[in-house]
Amino acid sequence: MAKRLYEGMFVLRTTAGGGADAGEGILRQLFEKHGVECNIIEKWDERRLAYEIDKERRGVYWLTVLMMEPDAVKGLRRDLEYNNDVLRYLLLQEDNLMELRAERAKLAEKRAKESIHSRRRRRR
Repeated sequence: MAKRLYEGMFVLRTTAGGGADAGEGILRQLFEKHGVECNIIEKWDERRLAYEIDKERRGVYWLTVLMMEPDAVKGLRRDLEYNNDVLRYLLLQEDNLMELRAERAKLAEKRAKESIHSRRRRRR
């Protein structure tokens, strides 16, 4: 079966693995176990959670782009559910993810330029 592209957002405990960037190691270990190719993994932010999860008030958000067999998703989800360091996760299958990311980047750039121009007009 052909590998598919997925986008994943993971919320990990702030104490996951004992270090600031240990969350990346935890995720990479899970991905490796299931034969998942991790194209992009970036620490997004540490934020206060909207509600308490497992007595945690803060979480570290990790954004990933993954390539994997559809059959591997079930096993990965199971391991994510049983991993105490993973508070929440979301996996989305994206067939045209790279094109969407490029479009989002262009739109963000356009909005930033418009914002700069509107600020200049207000100053005049």
